[in-house]
Amino acid sequence: MKGLLLSKLDDLPKTQSGVVTKFGEVSVKPQLVPASTGREVRQALEQRNKARYDYHADITERDVEKTMSLVSELVSRLTAEVE
Repeated sequence: MKGLLLSKLDDLPKTQSGVVTKFGEVSVKPQLVPASTGREVRQALEQRNKARYDYHADITERDVEKTMSLVSELVSRLTAEVE
């Protein structure tokens, strides 16, 4: 996601939530990526925060699979943009 942002911005936000917000502004709102991708990015950030800060968080294999699928989609978009 940061790679996609750097292709459009000079500076990145300092926080993970700032990166997600900026991604929404420059990629989702102008409809460069589907709104569903923006929602998935927000959900992935929530899962990341749970995993990092809530030691009792229930992160399932399905949660991980969804996040990995999202990562694959974002890498594909970045690769297509760079080529």
